[in-house]
Amino acid sequence: MTTGADAVKYALENDPDVVLMDVRMPDGDGLTALGRIKLDKPDLPILILSTYDNPTFIARAVALEPAATC
Repeated sequence: MTTGADAVKYALENDPDVVLMDVRMPDGDGLTALGRIKLDKPDLPILILSTYDNPTFIARAVALEPAATC
């Protein structure tokens, strides 16, 4: 997948075991995609990766994924 929208579409139309995304992606960031996927598939594990040292990204990801660990 190359965009956030692609990731959301794939995750919702298929049954992946886990989703791996970057925080920053074209056409919607990974955090927005995380929120959209979790609305329909709350138990789907999603791993967010980033090279950004931004505590806001971590806080948003944890808020969207209560089971997340950092």
